[in-house]
Amino acid sequence: MAREAGARVVNESKKGKGNAIRTGFYSISDDTDFVVMLDGDDTYRPQEIIRLLEPINSGFCNVVIGSRLGGRISRGA
Repeated sequence: MAREAGARVVNESKKGKGNAIRTGFYSISDDTDFVVMLDGDDTYRPQEIIRLLEPINSGFCNVVIGSRLGGRISRGA
């Protein structure tokens, strides 16, 4: 589906999320302005990506991290 939508698909044959992320970052072209990481398990909605980019485009910040936890991360004892 990604390829059909015009995306360049990069495959990693080694197991593990770390290997996939590393290969993905090494595959980013030099003229890339932004990188958004999104798992394929539907935890996050892809249509929200524009909301992640807005603070960067406006110059408000350099990095945005989205969380499904709504800022309520338990700090535990």
